[in-house]
Amino acid sequence: MEENRKSRVILEEYGIPNASEYTHYQPQQDWNLHNFKKEFRIQVIRESEDERELEFDLIGYPVGFANAFRRVLLSEVPTMAIEKVYIINNTSLIQDEVLAHRLGLVPLRADPRLFEYPSPNAKDEDEVSDQDTLRYELKVSCTWNSQAPKDARRTSDMYKNSNVYSKDIKWVPIGRQAELYPQGTEQLGVLENDILVCKMRPGQEIHAFMHAVKGIGKDHAKFSPVATASYRLLPDIQLIKPVRGEMADRLKNCFSIGVIEVIEHKPGDPDSREARVKNARYDSCSRNVFQHEDLKGLWLNFTQEKSGIEAQLQDNQLVTLSQRDEWSKQKVHIAVYYEALCPDSRSFFIKQLLPTYHKIQDNIQIELIPYGKATTVNTESGYEFMCQHGPIECKANIIHACSIDILKNSSIQLEYISCMIKNNREPVNIMEICAKKMNVDYNPIFKCFVEDKGKELLAKYGELTNSLMPRISFIPTVILDGSAENQARILKNLLQEVCLHFKIMPEGCIL
Repeated sequence: MEENRKSRVILEEYGIPNASEYTHYQPQQDWNLHNFKKEFRIQVIRESEDERELEFDLIGYPVGFANAFRRVLLSEVPTMAIEKVYIINNTSLIQDEVLAHRLGLVPLRADPRLFEYPSPNAKDEDEVSDQDTLRYELKVSCTWNSQAPKDARRTSDMYKNSNVYSKDIKWVPIGRQAELYPQGTEQLGVLENDILVCKMRPGQEIHAFMHAVKGIGKDHAKFSPVATASYRLLPDIQLIKPVRGEMADRLKNCFSIGVIEVIEHKPGDPDSREARVKNARYDSCSRNVFQHEDLKGLWLNFTQEKSGIEAQLQDNQLVTLSQRDEWSKQKVHIAVYYEALCPDSRSFFIKQLLPTYHKIQDNIQIELIPYGKATTVNTESGYEFMCQHGPIECKANIIHACSIDILKNSSIQLEYISCMIKNNREPVNIMEICAKKMNVDYNPIFKCFVEDKGKELLAKYGELTNSLMPRISFIPTVILDGSAENQARILKNLLQEVCLHFKIMPEGCIL
């Protein structure tokens, strides 16, 4: 019993005798990450039908950590929110600055993982790009309703657009956003359509443009993805002695509804009624039971052992915690058709493919096909090739084909190819230089290159390249999960295009 009291917070009539900021820890016991992982678990208690309210238990979780989790929800999770309002015309009664503040608090559907933070190096504070800014327009005029009955008294009957709602805020694409987000109206619009912005009367008008950017709640509350996030230590009520008869009813009334139930063992016999703990979760720790002297002596022991967190989500940016383990199950197949001496291929490897792999390597599968616009000639002595950038490129393509075949580790394979493609003018030398740099045995690769196997591998890559429909017209060509669409967008921002293929975005997709 004493050990049990040490590990829990005991609620008594006056004060909490063993309260501590470190109630989770035991005396003479150091923090142990292994034990924490073994004991810690999350139990989802309730999720609202609209998926905007979630209540869950953190079991085996220190109180200080629970509060840190709550603060992270409030302050560190990014969202998109309206940052600047450019008012063209406002003849309503609401002041410009008040209108701007109200517009800034309207929650947006936009997924922040698709956008970058505003550049701190922008020369002009109004300088925007399609990568970091969303533009919206609000243009509403209030007029008389010519179809209204003569005896109409309600403003909704007498006027048109007398109430300005959030649904009147329209997304305006900038740059390539119309191409990037074809479903942008639904994907990037406001979260709720019926938020009242202001009221107007006939002759009044509001016309404004708004810029939304990515931010966190620590900078401004409008960026916070949760309306509220609170936690509490969940009670565990123990009845030390049996409580029967009239005392059982009084005990039940001392607690919130649903905490204590009274069971009648013998129908018609009041003395057989006994109090039992039904669900301690509903208890508000009111201490009402201490008002009754006879109930005090029953040694009601209030303890609290689990941290419960309740978050009301105003946005859809937070993934249900139980879904996070599904990240590892998602894979996007990336097939790259390239040439060893192609400048565009080199740029794509260094600036797009390699950085994307470093961020989400567990969720992508890369297939490299070094052939491009080459031509294969099958002669009596074997395969010969004519490459777009000359004979040196043919040699480099063969070395790449051998490297891909011999290096089975996908990470080493990609790093090695990326190293060589930086300078493939002397393919044999760079093969050796990169091998020594990465501690790779290049002898099997060189043997494959000088023998017929290398040419046979490249010929197979040629067949694979020529089988694409429609035929390749640009190098590199990148196929995502069998689709050759959106090549311009892929070559400019591979990470973003790959992330759009995930149902639940991995952590690396937070741009």
